[in-house]
Amino acid sequence: MKSFLSALAVILAVTSSVCAQVTFDRILKAGHEPQNWLTYSGNLNGQRYSLLNQITPANVNNLEMQWVLQVRSLTGSDKWKQRPLSSMA
Repeated sequence: MKSFLSALAVILAVTSSVCAQVTFDRILKAGHEPQNWLTYSGNLNGQRYSLLNQITPANVNNLEMQWVLQVRSLTGSDKWKQRPLSSMA
């Protein structure tokens, strides 16, 4: 039974990791598919800049909020912290 569970765990780990992986070649060529941010910063340069042009200075005023996540704190000391988008430090 123990060997069966070990084998099952290995199969599940290999299957899930194979399905979830992005190849290094795709990451290197991330500029060819700007609609997919394959890394945290969008590409290996870490510029966090998108070449997509659907939002422009002319239509930015038409943007509307689509969702909100409101978190209720269990204690007063628990706070969500977020690094500002404009922070470079």
